Amino acid sequence: MPRQGYSVPASRQGPGPEGARMPLFKPEKIAPRGPAGRWDVVVGEEMCKACGFCLHVCPVDVFAWRTTPNRLGWFPMVVAKEANCVGCMLCYQICPDFCIDVAVKGTTPAGNATTAAVAVRGEAIPIAEPSL
Repeated sequence: MPRQGYSVPASRQGPGPEGARMPLFKPEKIAPRGPAGRWDVVVGEEMCKACGFCLHVCPVDVFAWRTTPNRLGWFPMVVAKEANCVGCMLCYQICPDFCIDVAVKGTTPAGNATTAAVAVRGEAIPIAEPSL
């Protein structure tokens, strides 16, 4: 039931009494079109807590679950089909841990994987090796 003084537009109402709700994630994936294959996608697997948001929000099936746990004990996301990426940045925007970077191929910082894994919009953030 809408709040008093607020009405839901007819275009947003569904067949039920409350209206249909739009799902947060679309279960079906589409075939990549347009600029597919022009993007580097990097997941900081050691920071990933395996929420799966990127996997579910990606329209072209770029991500998959890793089969071995990270040092936190999670089974994080990995980039399985980078060639499918169309650069929509939905994964970058939805990641709650900021461990995904999407950049045009050739602009991701070269060097060690630790630096590239936490690159933010093309700016490398070097992190120190953990001391034990």
